[in-house]
Amino acid sequence: MSNKDPFSLVYDVLWDMLETARFQELVKVGNRVKFSTASQYRDPELLASLSEDRPVVGIMHLGSTFGMERASNTSFITPQYQILLVTGDVRLDREFYPCLWEIVAATLSWWDYLRKLLYQGKTFIHMAELTTLSSMYVDPAKNKGIKGWVGRLTYEVQMGFSTAAIRPR
Repeated sequence: MSNKDPFSLVYDVLWDMLETARFQELVKVGNRVKFSTASQYRDPELLASLSEDRPVVGIMHLGSTFGMERASNTSFITPQYQILLVTGDVRLDREFYPCLWEIVAATLSWWDYLRKLLYQGKTFIHMAELTTLSSMYVDPAKNKGIKGWVGRLTYEVQMGFSTAAIRPR
């Protein structure tokens, strides 16, 4: 059994879920921005500006909603994650759409990955879903002459716990 907290367990498995064979062909290892100690640290500045070494994908924690003691003995926490896709090509069908499709398809495999996670010996993931996508074209005049697209996908993971099990001891 892992000693990791549920947030860390979910974050690491989101990457496992995302890194399908096709995704690995599209996004180089060095262009996967992971904010965890389980991975090689990548500078988050990669996500801030475009370069010709693209696409870049990162997963960030946006926040969470809470339903503490929502049921008589159950508490819910729903963290939201942002999956950020940054390309260096204005042609949508070169980088943006192929990567977007792989990300969307991978999120459907949550049952095979997230649902199997255990915390204190029990499963705790109730649901996971992709909720929104926003995208924008990046003006080359503002980005070293490089054109491209940025996409932000929001992915929510509902975690449920016995309230007694998560209370401080």
